[in-house]
Amino acid sequence: MYGIDLKIKNGLIKLLQEISGLKYDFKIRLMYLNPDTVNAQLLKFISDNPKICNYIDMPVQHTENVILKNMRRGYTRQDIIDKIKYIRNYNPDIAIRTVIITGYPGETEKIFNNMLDTLKKLKFDKLAVFPYYDEPGTYSYKLPESTKIADELKGRRLDKIMRQQMAISLKINEKYVGRTLPVLIDGFDKKSGYYLGRSEFNAPEIDGYVFFKKPEDKKNIDIIKFSNIKVKSYSEYDLVGECVL
Repeated sequence: MYGIDLKIKNGLIKLLQEISGLKYDFKIRLMYLNPDTVNAQLLKFISDNPKICNYIDMPVQHTENVILKNMRRGYTRQDIIDKIKYIRNYNPDIAIRTVIITGYPGETEKIFNNMLDTLKKLKFDKLAVFPYYDEPGTYSYKLPESTKIADELKGRRLDKIMRQQMAISLKINEKYVGRTLPVLIDGFDKKSGYYLGRSEFNAPEIDGYVFFKKPEDKKNIDIIKFSNIKVKSYSEYDLVGECVL
């Protein structure tokens, strides 16, 4: 929505054009996008510009219509499905991340199971889930106590979503084996000897890592530059590879 208050059309793209024109070695990651703002122009800019990560963070919060309506989200389950399909058809290499809230007032067992099934079909590349908690002053805070979900049940629902996502993530990570990815280094684990890096498909702190060791014939790793890592193996959330020239 950048620039909308100044009536700037496609303000985000214009901002990204300015930033990506800087003469440095970097990549830009787009976070917290509203599904309505992810259109053909933005996808084209992401796909055509090597300084933009093939990564879209688009928190949908829920997938089922009755909850989306109460959340005042302004879109439907079908809108979400259509948007994910549209993004993947346009550029299959884009990793899509989302955030889900479970336990929102009125989320019956049937509604929850429908969401679980929808998430299984959508197969988000990255997914975080949080339990709903009352926030004074919000619309949901004033909903009847009879619609509120017990904390224990919210916890069980959260676990179900994450167990399902682990299997989805494991399958997705398999496709990176054999690929060489430019990786930015976040840290070093002295005990294991592994560098902790992330590719354009992993946001800092919230996604997994790309682990690799320094080649024996290489004196040191320049941690302020991208390293090219060829992926050799994977787990539910992380990749493991070797440094290549």
